Amino acid sequence: MDIATFAEGDERLRILGWLSLIEAQSNHPIARPFASLPRTFAADSSPRLVTHRTIPGCGIDAELDDGQTIHRLRVGRSDWLNSCANDEMLLNRLHTRLGQRVDFEIDGTLAAIAIISERARDSAADAVSGFRHLGLPVVVLTGDTTERALALGLAEAEGNLLPEDKRRRIGQIRHEGGKALMIGDGVNDASALAEAHVGIGIASGTDLANRAAAATLHHGDLRTIPWAIALSRDAMRTVRRNLLRAAGYNLIGIMLAACGVLHPITAALLMVVSSLWVAWSSVPVGAAVEHCPGDEPHGSAFECGRNRARILG
Repeated sequence: MDIATFAEGDERLRILGWLSLIEAQSNHPIARPFASLPRTFAADSSPRLVTHRTIPGCGIDAELDDGQTIHRLRVGRSDWLNSCANDEMLLNRLHTRLGQRVDFEIDGTLAAIAIISERARDSAADAVSGFRHLGLPVVVLTGDTTERALALGLAEAEGNLLPEDKRRRIGQIRHEGGKALMIGDGVNDASALAEAHVGIGIASGTDLANRAAAATLHHGDLRTIPWAIALSRDAMRTVRRNLLRAAGYNLIGIMLAACGVLHPITAALLMVVSSLWVAWSSVPVGAAVEHCPGDEPHGSAFECGRNRARILG
C-alpha cells in the first residue's frame, strides 16, 4: 500500500532494490509484493547476497555485499527489530497506516517502513461456514494481531503467535482428547501441521509446510475440505451399516445351516445376493452431501472427480 524511507532519489531506489533482492529469496506470501520492487543496479555493481536466513514468525536476516562493504539487512516485524523507538518520522511520511506494518533495517538502523494489505482467500468464509455446519469448531491461529484476524470476520482468532505457539496450541487440543485438523501454507505453520491429527497444506504455499502436512490441497479451494469431511462421514456410516447388515445376515444364515434348514446351494446363492446388496447400498454414498466446489462455474465435474480422488487417495 505504501513504503516510506529516510532517503530520497537514488538512495531510496538503492534501499528498495536491496529490499527486493532479499525478499525475492523468500516464498512467504508477504514477500511477493516486495520482490516486485524495482532493482536499478548498474550491471557492473550488482549487490550479492552472502547469507539469507528466515526467522520463523519474525522475518528475514541477511547479509549483502554491495562490492565495498558487507551490510546486515533485516526485514520483518517491528517488535522483532526493536525499531519502534525512532519510527515517528517515517510513519509521518506514510500516506496510510491501515494495514500490516513491515520494517526494514540496514546495519541496525531503521531504513524503511512498509504497509501492506491482505485479504482472506475467496473460499475461506464458505469453508468456515461449512465446518460450522458440520459441528466443528474453528479457530484461526495467526502471527498477525488478534484484532486484524477478527476483522476478517471468519472465526474465533488467536493472534501474535509464533510457530512454537501454534504447535503448542495444537498439542493442547490433542492432550485434551481432541483431533485437530490444521490447514496452513506457510513456514510458520509447518510445526503445527506436523503436530496435528491431520495436517493439510496448500500447494501454492511453502515446501516446508507441504512436507509437514499429511495431505496437500492442489487447487487451493478451501471449501473442498468440509465437503471431503462430509463425504468421508457418509462413507463411514455406509461402511458401518453394511458391516452390521452383513454380520446379521451371515449370523442368521449360519444358525439356519446349523439347524439343517438351509441347503448349501441356497446358501451360496444367498451369499451372492448379500454381496450385491452391499454393493447396491454403497452406490448412494455422497448423494446427501452438497455438491463438490469443483462443480461450480469455475470448475467441472471432471475436476470434482479428480479432486475427490486426490482427497480419498
